Amino acid sequence: MKKGLLAFLASLFVVQPAQAQALTADEFWNWFLQNKSFIEQYHKKPEAVMDAVQAKIKAVYPDLWFEIGQDENNIYEFIISAGGLKSAIPAVVDLYKAAPQIPGWRVVAFKPRHAVTGIEHGGVEFDIKDFYYKSDYYEGLTDIGVYVRGLTKENEDTYGMAGFLFLDTVLGEYDVMTNLGNIKFFPLPENPEQEGLKALSGLAAEIDTRKPAPN
Repeated sequence: MKKGLLAFLASLFVVQPAQAQALTADEFWNWFLQNKSFIEQYHKKPEAVMDAVQAKIKAVYPDLWFEIGQDENNIYEFIISAGGLKSAIPAVVDLYKAAPQIPGWRVVAFKPRHAVTGIEHGGVEFDIKDFYYKSDYYEGLTDIGVYVRGLTKENEDTYGMAGFLFLDTVLGEYDVMTNLGNIKFFPLPENPEQEGLKALSGLAAEIDTRKPAPN
């Protein structure tokens, strides 16, 4: 489990016309290396670091997100994310493959799985124990209904986004984009197990049984 992780999500979902790449992937990483010491001050200067990295990564691939943090061994992490957009998967892969060795840093393609029991979103604290699911496997994808304790018409945006955030932590971003089909959210019934629902924390084990065996 990571400690002291500050996630800088540079969400770049504004629809804009196609444009020429302002920076190549190699130019981005050259800038990163030249500004490595500054970027490592992200915990002291979060806005300045976020704005600088966002401007550069947007110049390469407008749809990418990123996260910066440190793991339990104090190794810095730069996570390149597609922000849930399948169309951005090739951009993540290209930028990741172009990454050089950066002393003291680990570059990661897509937000990985990591165990969390709670998250905060929209001013609300959520516990993964309050999230269940039901699945239906069809033509290579798993459609799921996510059942959330306390979900109503009035709060479905906040509670639904919390569900998406938990899916990313349980499955990892890449598996969410490539192995899940339709995702819908519903209020959690009083006795979820009696309704045939399963704890969301166990979804990864089910999805992994459906992946093709490696060659």
